[in-house]
Formats: sequence, C-alpha cells, structure tokens
Amino acid sequence: MLQSIPGRVAAIFGVLAAAAVLAFAALAHRGPAPTTPPAMPPVPAVAAAPELSGQNLFDRHCGACHAIRDLTQALRHAPDRYEFRRKTIEFLRKHGNASDEDDVRIVDFLLQASGG
Repeated sequence: MLQSIPGRVAAIFGVLAAAAVLAFAALAHRGPAPTTPPAMPPVPAVAAAPELSGQNLFDRHCGACHAIRDLTQALRHAPDRYEFRRKTIEFLRKHGNASDEDDVRIVDFLLQASGG
C-alpha cells in the first residue's frame, strides 16, 4: 500500500504535466493576437468657414493702423503697379499676422480700390 501512493502521485503529476505541455503547444501554435486597432467612427464633416473678402481681411489685419485711402494713394502714384504689388506682398509676409494667401488678397483688394 505504501508503494501504491507514490505511484498514483507520480501518475497524477505526469498527467498534469502532459496536459500543461499540450495546452502550451495549442496556445503557442495559434500565433500572435491581431494588433489592428478597432475602427474609428468617421469624423463628421465641418462646414467650411465662408471666405472673407479683401475688405474684411483689410479691416481685420490692417484697418486698426492704416487707412485705405492712404494706401490706395501710394498705389495710384506707383510707376510700376505690378512691381509695387510684388514688393508689397513680400513686405506683408514679415508685417502683421495675416497668412500669405490673405496678404495677396489684401493687396489685390487695395489695387482694385485704387482704380487698377
């Protein structure tokens, strides 16, 4: 009887070890879990802000310090309006906080307001 207890314990541990080995083999054979994140819901479309006119851009970025009539007079008396336009746009890139696109629209508004 004393010899049968160690035999039974050894058999139980053997069966448990075999079950652990089979479970490990089954899990290791599956491969890694998928790593793709869950799909994000689509972002709702935001209505684009209405484009501001040259007048509105001038009022917003320039009007606090400059009068339209002062700037349009300088444009009227410029010998080469296209060169004046180019130099003014280049100047505005370093002056004020308007974007480059807004600077172009402001200068074109001033050219139109000056009669050109």
